Amino acid sequence: MPFRNFFFFMLPVILAVCMLVAGCSGGGLSNGAGGTFGSRVTVMTYNTQTFFDAVEDGTEFSEFRGTKSLWSAEKYEARLDRLREVILLCGAEAGQESDRGPDIVVLEEVENERVLRDLCNRLPHRGAYANAVFVPPDPGSAFGSAILTRYPVESLSVHSVGGTGAVLRPLLEVRIKTGASSIVVFAVHWKSKAGGDDTGVLRLLQEKLLRDRIALLEAAEPDTPYLACGDFNQKLNEFTLLEGIPNCWDGWLSSCISGAEDGPEGSYNYQGNWETIDHFFCSPVLFDGNGSDVSKFAVVSHKPLLTVESLPFRYELFNGQGYSDHLPLVLVIK
Repeated sequence: MPFRNFFFFMLPVILAVCMLVAGCSGGGLSNGAGGTFGSRVTVMTYNTQTFFDAVEDGTEFSEFRGTKSLWSAEKYEARLDRLREVILLCGAEAGQESDRGPDIVVLEEVENERVLRDLCNRLPHRGAYANAVFVPPDPGSAFGSAILTRYPVESLSVHSVGGTGAVLRPLLEVRIKTGASSIVVFAVHWKSKAGGDDTGVLRLLQEKLLRDRIALLEAAEPDTPYLACGDFNQKLNEFTLLEGIPNCWDGWLSSCISGAEDGPEGSYNYQGNWETIDHFFCSPVLFDGNGSDVSKFAVVSHKPLLTVESLPFRYELFNGQGYSDHLPLVLVIK
């Protein structure tokens, strides 16, 4: 099912890509669970792990380019099929029908908009996404973040930490119209710890940027719900400025440890230890019982995404096997 139309909007520094999927341009979108438009919103966030396309642009990691590379068009096609599988697994976890992923899909480590086009052309027609937002990476970075959504995108703004000399991925702030109301989604991919101790300072700057944007939203629109999600590269106990904002690991993690919740105690495993580095921070209005509320949070840890040792089935270039070194998270708002 090819795309019928593409719309490209040039903004300073970034390119925002809004893609209209054939067959999804009309009204009457439902949430796939028998409710009316906007009555139930399902969201996933997932670090796809080095998701390059099959075209060599020169910005890929070294092992993905050159005549001696093991990367190929066939391996790219297989990865697209697996990403489609993950999105549909997350949809099932969120209570969607079998051919529908979550209503809003937030992805990290996506090379370019070509990956989104190829992915959307593989998704079931009935569960297609009407809009997509992608922010291309700055020079020196191989990846950007992306959002797929069935709902209209009202606005996009992109915020960056400057003056550090480091290449830091920007913060996406996307306002999505979910029926009679809107939700603001902050898409995050912070600096990895792999760079050493100085990365903590950079993540603190990124945390301040996000907290400042949230504070501005709360001051101007206290009743507008928001989500900040993605790969923060920090565990739940490592935040400073975001303390006090509900996090979906709160409560759930202790329930998991006690056996009341089924699932691993994190979304990423480092040297045999589970870590909570992927997150959903949620506005307090989603927990006050006076309207929209978070009704479910889950780490999607079904068998295809795990190894026989019950660890994330990371992608390995040498054999073309695996999915990602992260597990996806799912959130349901009713």
